Amino acid sequence: MACLLYQKGYLLLHASAVEFQKKVYLFPGPSLCGKSTIAAYLVKNGGKLITEDTAAIKLTDHGAFIYPSYPLIKLSQQANNYIGLSSSAGVTFPLDKNARKGHFLSSSSFLQQPAKIDYCIFPEWCLSSTMMEKLTFPLSIARLLGASLSIYPLDRSKEKQLFAANTAFLKKVSAYVYQREQSFLSLASLIKDLEGLQG
Repeated sequence: MACLLYQKGYLLLHASAVEFQKKVYLFPGPSLCGKSTIAAYLVKNGGKLITEDTAAIKLTDHGAFIYPSYPLIKLSQQANNYIGLSSSAGVTFPLDKNARKGHFLSSSSFLQQPAKIDYCIFPEWCLSSTMMEKLTFPLSIARLLGASLSIYPLDRSKEKQLFAANTAFLKKVSAYVYQREQSFLSLASLIKDLEGLQG
């Protein structure tokens, strides 16, 4: 699927995305960095899910626009217990090595049209206190390329295309790193940290 969308001109990233307080936040990164938990936390607090795993992005003269995927979030039982996103047992995915279950969202918790991305935030675990920090271009491009879903098979031509697309994306969207302790309690400051980006 990623290859097909890449051929249609989309930038494909392993990321979750949420509209929260009239801003759109993209959270790219590798598996188990907390993307889905962050998305679920924001949805529980009034946000709308756009995508939970695969981000399809179109770059235009007016910005970077993300397209909605499906109204489902995969969460561990521990994450769902803490956040309280769903009271259902969830959908089981036999091949999911992380033992997460899928929880469907209501239409009111899912954004159903493309939206312009305001912020790109890379979640990372750390041992100290929570921190939100603006990234330099070299650090941003390295993380963004690392989250690409269409990087293979890679040849010189595709390498140039991906670099150009990721560079164009970063010219349209502010990039930050969000470091937090590997604990659900560290989510408590997330909303305040996001609001701080706008001030």
